[in-house]
Amino acid sequence: MGEDAGVVLRLWNIPDKASTNPVGIAERRIFDAFCRANPDIQIKALVPLQISGPASGGNEFMAVAGGVAPDVFTLSGRKVGNYFDQGFLLPLNDYLSDYKRRAGSNYKGVYAPSYMWEIAIRGEQIFCVPKSYNSQALVCRRSVFGEYGVPLRAPRDWDEFFRYAQRMTFDPKKEPGSDPSDGNSYGLFLLTGLDGGWNLMQIIFSSGGEVMRSYKKLPDGSRIEAEPTPPDFERFHVTINDEAAYNQRRRALVESGQTAPMKDLTWTLAINEPAGVDALAFYRRLMHQPWMRVDGVLFDLTPEDLARGEVVVPGTRKRLDLNDPVIRKRIYHGVTQPIQPGTWGLHVKIAMSIGGIGSLAGSADNFKDTSDIFPLPFPPKRADLSPVAYIEGDYYAINAAQKDLRVREAAWKYIEFVTSPEAQRILTQTLIEQGLAEFIRPDNLLAAGFEYELSRIPPDRLQLWDALKIKPRIMPYVEGFQHVATREMGTGVEAMMGDVPLHRYGFEYRRDPKVVLDAITTRVNREIFGNLAPEQVVKRDRISKVIIAVGVLLLGAAIIFVYKAVRALSRKQIAIAAPAVRRVSSMQLVIAALFLLPALGSIVIWSYLPLAKGTFMAFQDYKILSGTTWVGIEHFVHTFASPDFWKYLWQTFLYLSLSILLGFVPPIVLALLLHEIPKGKIVFRTIYYLPAVTTGLITLFLWKQLLYDASSTGILNRMLLSLNQMDVTSASVLKLGFVLASMVLLVALIRLPIHQSATRNERIFSWAAAGVLAFIMGFAGYQLVQQSNSVGAALLWFISPFDFEVQRFLMDPQLALIWLILPGIWAGAGPGCLIYLAALKGIPDEQYEAAEIDGAGLWSKLWNVVVPNLSGLFLINFLGAVVGGMQASQNIFVMTGGGPEDATMTVGLSIWYNAFLFLNFGLATAQAWILGAILLGFTLYQLRMFRKMEFRTARTR
Repeated sequence: MGEDAGVVLRLWNIPDKASTNPVGIAERRIFDAFCRANPDIQIKALVPLQISGPASGGNEFMAVAGGVAPDVFTLSGRKVGNYFDQGFLLPLNDYLSDYKRRAGSNYKGVYAPSYMWEIAIRGEQIFCVPKSYNSQALVCRRSVFGEYGVPLRAPRDWDEFFRYAQRMTFDPKKEPGSDPSDGNSYGLFLLTGLDGGWNLMQIIFSSGGEVMRSYKKLPDGSRIEAEPTPPDFERFHVTINDEAAYNQRRRALVESGQTAPMKDLTWTLAINEPAGVDALAFYRRLMHQPWMRVDGVLFDLTPEDLARGEVVVPGTRKRLDLNDPVIRKRIYHGVTQPIQPGTWGLHVKIAMSIGGIGSLAGSADNFKDTSDIFPLPFPPKRADLSPVAYIEGDYYAINAAQKDLRVREAAWKYIEFVTSPEAQRILTQTLIEQGLAEFIRPDNLLAAGFEYELSRIPPDRLQLWDALKIKPRIMPYVEGFQHVATREMGTGVEAMMGDVPLHRYGFEYRRDPKVVLDAITTRVNREIFGNLAPEQVVKRDRISKVIIAVGVLLLGAAIIFVYKAVRALSRKQIAIAAPAVRRVSSMQLVIAALFLLPALGSIVIWSYLPLAKGTFMAFQDYKILSGTTWVGIEHFVHTFASPDFWKYLWQTFLYLSLSILLGFVPPIVLALLLHEIPKGKIVFRTIYYLPAVTTGLITLFLWKQLLYDASSTGILNRMLLSLNQMDVTSASVLKLGFVLASMVLLVALIRLPIHQSATRNERIFSWAAAGVLAFIMGFAGYQLVQQSNSVGAALLWFISPFDFEVQRFLMDPQLALIWLILPGIWAGAGPGCLIYLAALKGIPDEQYEAAEIDGAGLWSKLWNVVVPNLSGLFLINFLGAVVGGMQASQNIFVMTGGGPEDATMTVGLSIWYNAFLFLNFGLATAQAWILGAILLGFTLYQLRMFRKMEFRTARTR
């Protein structure tokens, strides 16, 4: 392959020169070495897209779709299947063949094991090469282990692992005699929310379970479990570091006949098997198990203890009354705490986390001090089982969208260099200089020639590496698993995280892990892997016939409607045409057309052409780079047959209803109050408008990371927990005062319209508000009785101190939608009230005076003066609120990503995920058309109402 000058290679994430991270320093040295060795290649740094949260996997996808992707991809193993399916990856067979011709040996790269290379191969082609790989392990903090006297050795099983975490969990508020200013300590940091699927995967493997299973179909129609056909790496000119063991396994699989090409296998999710159920139940135990520490003795609280209300401290005769509020506050729940990412290292100490161990502990940045880190194998479920570590890794690949052969060659040169023995030597030497030799795989030390450094590594660390090799499990790499790992498995963790015992100090869980995993498995196997039961096939066939029939009827109705509209318009124009109309010359028509052409062209290009293309995409399996195929109405059938779509549609209407109920009225009320106050109007308007000055994204992150922090250090949680410090008398007065005020308001809403001789509509409005308030009060009372176990205990709550728990806010499936809406109300009430305030100033004073002469009270003036004058503005804002609510996705995307447990997923956000995260553009377009049809019908109805209204210019005063 020849060399040409002036080649520009586009890269993402070029290592920073100022990096202080050991791996970052090493990668920068490797990059500089490449630039010195290839002066003819110019590097152009691209700024990568930054999508945070569960949608971060769509960064590269959106870049490819927009034509701004790098020439060299760095992608995780779970993405390889999707990249291959979309045709993003360039085959590397020719480059590897050329490498062997030039070097005289097979390509070795980072000298990865066979299970890392198997992901890179599809059929007869290889599409990527390993960049690095990590084994999942416990990343432990030496200082915390030493502080609590826990031995720095691997736990033998899950029970001992839980005891380790228990001993290192400490809350000074729960320990008599402790300094309240001491920080909290937690035994374990677990990923929560949708990210929790990654930790759950490790626990499933450690319980002896499987995440995915693959099957091949036999000639008789039955199927047996099978694995993808192991490739012959010699054919691809690749050297693996476990060649002997791999060849032995390959021969055994081929002889068994339980293999098949990847494309011929059927894949199913298997997390609902007993091992997966045990893993999810253990996850819940880590988060919610009640236990206590008394005089240095740690013990779990059983359901019997909590039901009896008394416990005996093990090894002593000391009895504790669990009904005593002071004793109850000493109860711990679990050994981990949901803490806002990026802040957990600042406020609390964490003893252990699940992280990747490769060239360097993957979570070293979280601990800041790498010398404090000590990795241990993640324990198996039982002591008689061997530790299991699942492997995840990153890969280099060439962007297939790049058609310039010179750039492709430069991209391969870059990949070849940064994975070469020289680059591995630079990486290893840099880490050794940083004192991190024990974090480097022994194989890498030997390959780089650092035998002396290897001899100085403690035996226990070498045993760690040996333990991680015993039963390695590769992360599933089937197409679609990115969706499963990024969203679906995390919903099971969210279910357990929200499964707080039914009664605050009880031990009755509401969720069955088996039922939760069955639902996830059924949905994934049906929606993602297409494993449909016969009855589901019949159901979809019926739906397709209904869709065709409805489509024909709608098309016919549309043709008739357009025909009648055109005829009516033509007749109207003829009727109103003046008898003597000045003729327009052809030149004038041409000039007018030229002036209109730019505007018309922009509308056609940016509106109608995308709309037309979107119409076709709804009937296609659209691919960005690879071949697009027609699928007819399959996407519409899939949508209407999917229970998830109807669930998301219902949640969209629920979100819309709550937005209007909670957000539509406050600006009106605020405007009325500002209209009536005698002084300080400008000051109050400025105060209420200030939140709108901050951008919407900043507002959302402000509420999410500060106010909605689910830890005890969050602002709202600290304010709420501070009420627990009130004495009994003050708390009782506050509770009873709040209840009394609510009852007075309820009575006022019922009696005020009657007292003022209100009209029928005013009574209905007032009594409807009273009904809503009564429902809220009744629901709150029901929840209090349910949590207290009896009516008597609920009444005692009114003469007892506050006992608030830490609130989970956006992690609470039942209330997450409401928490989502509040930031928008806070930020939008000010600008909205100014619009209504301007409209209020346009109401003539004579109307108020006439109403007062007629004896109208507050309700009558509001209903008969204000409402008629502002009805047009009400309708316009209502229309905008409905359209915006139906398309809601931005704030949900930032705040929850659709979680927890898909409780905040709307159709608009689901469309975004399908299009830009999972690249199912055809399905997303079909769903967008369905949503658009709903909005179109509503908009046409509102426009008919506008035709009956009269709009006038308001008089200023």
